[in-house]
Amino acid sequence: MAVKKYNIHDFNLPIKSKLSLIYASSLLVSVLMAVTSVAGLRYRTIIYPTNELIRTFVSNDAVNLFIGLPILLGSMWLAWRGKLIGLLCWTGALFFAFYNYTAYVFAMPLNWMFPFHLALMMSSIYALIGLVASIDGKAVQQILSGAVPERFAGGVLGGLVLCSCCACSA
Repeated sequence: MAVKKYNIHDFNLPIKSKLSLIYASSLLVSVLMAVTSVAGLRYRTIIYPTNELIRTFVSNDAVNLFIGLPILLGSMWLAWRGKLIGLLCWTGALFFAFYNYTAYVFAMPLNWMFPFHLALMMSSIYALIGLVASIDGKAVQQILSGAVPERFAGGVLGGLVLCSCCACSA
């Protein structure tokens, strides 16, 4: 059975299904990310009742707003334009949102921001699962075969894991 390639703006991405719902849920993630980050920066003493929470989450809100959100929107735009790098980075941006807001859901005391954080966590995992399921992995493998130095990329990823482990244990 041949895999249908959906045409997005005259570009063929290696996908197996339409991405309309995934775009919509990713846009919801981006709007919620902007709202919760701005609220966290603006109303920090109300949202984060202790100094420890302020130190932990206010800087995280700034990272979400100024790094995570542009990467999510930029990767969505690149995928919309038919760029494979956008499609692949989009999955990473959604995983970042899911991972990040899972910490908010479980580490924060219950307050009026909890429904926003929960909606962010759930919509990001929905979009992530849908996006990963829509990507034709064999086609991506064929496209990247020989174009990406696998050993070097694996070494970089392994180095990042070691750095994060060392940082967590310190």
